[in-house]
Amino acid sequence: VPRVPFGNIDVESNIPILRGPAANRMALVVTNQNYRGERQERNYAHRDGQLMKAYLTTTLGYFRDNIFEIQDLSYPDELFGRISQMKAAANDSTELFVYLSGYGTIAPSQQELGLLAVSTDSAARDTVSLRKLYTQIATTTIGKTVVLGDIDFSASAADHQIEPNEGQRLIEQMSQPLQQDDRAALLMGTQLQHPSSLYVSSQEDDKKHHIFPYFVAKALQQRQTSVAGIYQFLE
Repeated sequence: VPRVPFGNIDVESNIPILRGPAANRMALVVTNQNYRGERQERNYAHRDGQLMKAYLTTTLGYFRDNIFEIQDLSYPDELFGRISQMKAAANDSTELFVYLSGYGTIAPSQQELGLLAVSTDSAARDTVSLRKLYTQIATTTIGKTVVLGDIDFSASAADHQIEPNEGQRLIEQMSQPLQQDDRAALLMGTQLQHPSSLYVSSQEDDKKHHIFPYFVAKALQQRQTSVAGIYQFLE
């Protein structure tokens, strides 16, 4: 498969400018691609993160220095340490954007969802609790907060035979810290039973991105700037 440089896919070019730059915007982009052990590599996860950063800086007016990035997270402390840095720099008017990409884990007995670090397949110490993560994000600022989660729980859901209703209930429980804030929004790319798939069209056109971030970018490319507008476009 020939390497396609960034900028050669339709959503990677003609990126619109919809807002001017502002210093009170801050972002966190976490992309887990190179998993070790039994988990397959999540092809193009880092490219998805590059796409998000391109739209944050060009379209939404985020300064590059205000975008915190973690590629191939190894331990939860690395992520929570970065959030602590962001909290120290944030204030009540800070606008916060978070993008999470990786494999997810489900622990039904603990009623817990997690983001799996790349260093292991199942060790609890190497899994980021989404409940704890969303709590930390919710307390970073009282300004607008948008969280996008392209997290693939499908393998864990199959192992635990999670039903759709149970999966939705777990997602709602984990996201309560964000739900309590009317200025916060969480958009998940898939239900727990469904994989986070790459976008290959019926004409075998490989878009080099996962479906969720591709269409988030497409929504912005088509000048959808409200969360409601992006949500409707994604549906």
